Amino acid sequence: EFIDEPFFLLMGDHIFDPDIARKMIDFPLAGDEIALAVDQDLKNPMVDMNDVTRVMVKDGLIQNIGKGIEDYNCFDTGIFLCNPVLFSALEKSVRETGDDSLSGGVRILAEKGRVRAMPIDGRFWIDIDDPERYKQAESYLLS
Repeated sequence: EFIDEPFFLLMGDHIFDPDIARKMIDFPLAGDEIALAVDQDLKNPMVDMNDVTRVMVKDGLIQNIGKGIEDYNCFDTGIFLCNPVLFSALEKSVRETGDDSLSGGVRILAEKGRVRAMPIDGRFWIDIDDPERYKQAESYLLS
């Protein structure tokens, strides 16, 4: 009831090229859609394969998302452009499956074809979950 327009949802421990957000601002969305910036580089050395959320995209729409999915062609960068429709999807995910994760809400919308994928086209991003990833990000950014 407090948010009635599109908004960014960002993971607090991710660092990313600001051009990703700039591109996303102009990404066309319907009022009942959300978008996720996805990394199509499955060999990206910045990605922690033990922790990354995997995404299956077909024809620009997210078909599935989750850390444990085996069939995937992208990575979740943690950069979302959302509409308030996400909140009801999260509630439905909890009610119907008990899944209170963001991925659970995204899956509910994906089942309806309402989650668009925006490729980051090789731009930098990293999820900093531990000191090793912190050092990796620091080395990259200072080089």
